[in-house]
Formats: sequence, structure tokens, C-alpha cells
Amino acid sequence: MITPFLRAAIIGRRCAQTGGEPNRKIIEKALREDAGILRFRFGIYADDGDAGRRLKAFLTCGETVVAPLAFHTAGTPQMSRDYFLLFTGEARFPAEKIPHGAQVALRLQYPEDPPKGFDAEFVFDLSSYR
Repeated sequence: MITPFLRAAIIGRRCAQTGGEPNRKIIEKALREDAGILRFRFGIYADDGDAGRRLKAFLTCGETVVAPLAFHTAGTPQMSRDYFLLFTGEARFPAEKIPHGAQVALRLQYPEDPPKGFDAEFVFDLSSYR
């Protein structure tokens, strides 16, 4: 989960790595873009080159199912050392449908027959994040 606090820290770290100073305007712009949004980054391993296109994501909060505002996976996967393909991606969800401090679950589904297909759930307690 990429929180606004973490996003500001990532921007600051990238500036330090390039030898520059963090620009407050860039950080404030990034925080404005993320206002009211829950952002998640993920990586999955698969042996099917088409897995990134067929992957689906949604967020659950109790009985509420929230569709992503934006969902993106890399079109070209990275090859891992075990000859599996690594697909990375990002999903953004509207935060207004989720109570402050709630417990949410990011669900990633790959609609395929087992053992290739999966339905993974990652639980996050929003009260423990800044």
C-alpha cells in the first residue's frame, strides 16, 4: 500500500539518490493527486505471458466491493531467476466509500483453472497507516 506519507518519502529518496533537494511543490502536487485515493502496488509471478492482461483487482471492506478507479499491469513481464514471469502493477481505489481506519482487503484474481489460476487476498488495517 502506497500511503501519501510513503509517496512523499519515495520522492525525497529519489531526489537524494540523484543528488538533488526535494522540491516541496512536487511533493504537494503528488499529495494532491492522491487525495481521496487508496493506492496499491503489487507483483505476481506467473508462467503465462498473458497473465498481466487477464489479472483483475478489487477491494473489499466488509460486504462492500469497490472497483478500481485505475488498474495497470506492466505489458512486458520481467524474467525471474526461476524462469517465472514477474508482472508488476498498480491499482487505485476511491477512498470515499471506505470508512476511515477500516480494515480492507485487496483481492487479485487470475481467472484460470488451478494450479495456474488464483484468488489472492491481502488484508490491510488502515488505522495503522499514516
